[in-house]
Amino acid sequence: MFSRITQHMEDVKRALVEMSPNGAFAFALNCTERQWPLFQRAAESVPWVLDWQGKLRHDLDATWQYVVNGTLLQFSDSLVSFREHLLSWVAGPSEVEDADGFSSAIIQTIANSVANILDGLQNGNVSSASFPANSNLDLLDLLLDECGVRLEDLGEESGDDPAEISAVRELIEQELQQQDNDIQALRKDSSAAGIQEVRQTSAGRNLFGRVWAS
Repeated sequence: MFSRITQHMEDVKRALVEMSPNGAFAFALNCTERQWPLFQRAAESVPWVLDWQGKLRHDLDATWQYVVNGTLLQFSDSLVSFREHLLSWVAGPSEVEDADGFSSAIIQTIANSVANILDGLQNGNVSSASFPANSNLDLLDLLLDECGVRLEDLGEESGDDPAEISAVRELIEQELQQQDNDIQALRKDSSAAGIQEVRQTSAGRNLFGRVWAS
């Protein structure tokens, strides 16, 4: 499966370069929406991140408005400061009340993903639009690791997979399909209406489904 995912990401990068900038960033934002429920839950273990949730949500919503309606980008001027907090937190002692660091790893992955896409849009760097798609697969790899398996070791056939690994395998397949669907839809129609239609496919959707529900 790992080789198929590697090829998938290469295909995603090529497709995004060929799309309109608005279509490429809409794809990235839609990937980010599937991360957001995880970010909200994991942030409960990281007090300083809780303070930034509202600002980051504001910036993501402003970015959606930009790609849909062409409105002036009005970020909360928090991106540079957030990056500084993130780097300081990663380099310093852990504040996470989470013995295995799972929530910490989720926060780091999503925070970097969000910061990269916002920074990429501010600088008109379309190549950054693939970052959230790759981050979603990294997050699923983290979930798989919780089951004692790494993504690079996961075979193509489900075969004798334990139930928990089968559940994550299904989530990976769903994410690959969602990314393919989004690219196809945005290639066909990256108008405001087309972007809004794609956005609805991920609104409130959790990348981990019900696997990390308790």
